[in-house]
Amino acid sequence: MYIPVHPSGPRGRSITPRAAFQAASQAKLFNSREALFGKEVTDYGMIAQLTKEWEPFTQLWVTAFNWTKDSKKWLSGPFQQVDAKFCESSVTAGAKTLYKAVKAFEKRENCDEVLQIAKNIKEQIDDFVPKVPLVVGLRNPGMADRHWEQVSNLIGTPVQPTMENFTLENFIELGLVPHAAAIADIGDRAGKERNIETQLKTMQAAWDKVFFDCSEPYRTTGTYILKGADEVMAVLDEQIVVTQAMQFSPFNKPFKEEIDEWNEKLMYVSECLDQWLKVQRAWMYLQPIFDSPDIMKQLPTEGKKFKVVDG
Repeated sequence: MYIPVHPSGPRGRSITPRAAFQAASQAKLFNSREALFGKEVTDYGMIAQLTKEWEPFTQLWVTAFNWTKDSKKWLSGPFQQVDAKFCESSVTAGAKTLYKAVKAFEKRENCDEVLQIAKNIKEQIDDFVPKVPLVVGLRNPGMADRHWEQVSNLIGTPVQPTMENFTLENFIELGLVPHAAAIADIGDRAGKERNIETQLKTMQAAWDKVFFDCSEPYRTTGTYILKGADEVMAVLDEQIVVTQAMQFSPFNKPFKEEIDEWNEKLMYVSECLDQWLKVQRAWMYLQPIFDSPDIMKQLPTEGKKFKVVDG
């Protein structure tokens, strides 16, 4: 896009962003050398002033360039390649920048053409703003077939990622924009449901790395005991808390049965492990006692019972 700006810049002085940066750097260098040699420090304040005067032109050029390039991709490019977060932040920033630029050019003389361009770009961005919730909602990573079906039912027309002409431009023609708020809600719910599904799969996968260490016999008994159970118990306790929180989540409906089943498994394993460790602690305490011949003579009945349980 060509933006007609007087070649001499504001007030008849030539300045560009890069030139201003280079001039500011040189000014600092010159001032430092002047101070080093005890010379009077030159005032280069005009550089900052020129940079400030040029700023609206820079903002307009950069914003107009980015908008012209990006909006074409957002509207007519493959919708599955649209970065929703970037689109939202870019449109929001662009609208604010152009608002300031328009105000700045309105106060300047001989900037009518530039002002008109700024207004045109601002109008285009403002016109795109109502479409942003549509982009954010439909581009949520959690969107599954059930969510696309909800969108289709909402507008009365089938909408699927497999459809031909899967573009934002086509969505606008199908009349999705008036339903942007409702579609954004569907996308938001899809994202929260996906978070639950991801958490559930992450918890299940975590057990692939958990092992019960029963590799060494206890003393000379020839009996193996469970070691390092604290780590396993910590994983269990954490997952039970997370799973029970999922059970109360308003977004758990698609995975309700799986969550309940997983909670039952965790509770069952936790109870089994608690009993296992309880018996193991008692056995480790009593074994050396009843292993003593003197104790067996003094407590023959209890000793026989222990031998039965030990066996």
